Amino acid sequence: MKNNEKWTKWIPFILIAIFLMFVYKTIDNIPLIGEALARFLHILSPFLYGILIVYFLYIPCIKLESLFKKSKNKVIKEKARLFSVLTLYLIVLLIILFVRCMKERTELDISNTKYNYFICSVAEDYDDDDDDECENASSVTTAVLTGPNLQLGD
Repeated sequence: MKNNEKWTKWIPFILIAIFLMFVYKTIDNIPLIGEALARFLHILSPFLYGILIVYFLYIPCIKLESLFKKSKNKVIKEKARLFSVLTLYLIVLLIILFVRCMKERTELDISNTKYNYFICSVAEDYDDDDDDECENASSVTTAVLTGPNLQLGD
């Protein structure tokens, strides 16, 4: 019995030592743990995005369903959930298309601005006169195409 009691005194110290080694190794390998966590979250991200989308679209879907249930048409009343989901999908799709269209239009405006700036800088390099030919795009293009001594009709 006495031999067994000697070992039981050391068990808490051994457990603390094992715990401290575990903490040390965890801190020592933090970059690897961070990479593993990032990979895990990358795998889960589509599910998390889906949950977020469902969370935001649930209340509008319920409102649309209640509107469809008030309809006098029997088919629409029976399939109110289906029509509410389809209507909500259509609305979200139209919003996404509108935002993309506005984004592309803005990018096009920015690229045109960059193009006009480039044309202006080229025209100013070739311009012998002190006139400001960069006031509109047509004069800038003419200045670039004609150069200092060239004529367009030649």
